[in-house]
Amino acid sequence: MIQFKTVNDLNVICTWEYESAEKLKDIWLSEDIDMNVPANDAEIFSVVIDGKEMSFPEEGFWFEDLLTYLGIEIWG
Repeated sequence: MIQFKTVNDLNVICTWEYESAEKLKDIWLSEDIDMNVPANDAEIFSVVIDGKEMSFPEEGFWFEDLLTYLGIEIWG
């Protein structure tokens, strides 16, 4: 399970949850991703992967960084 939070343009905290990196990859590669993932440059925080809170930089860790961390090709 992959869980994290972002803050949207209206300063509302959004919680994102995906069953696995593979499921997130499937969504990422699908043609209908707009409502199913945050923007590439969305800053993320409170990242939990498989029940373990991950330690990433306090600021400047973006959704595309998480994809790369999970081994998901972002420009493919």
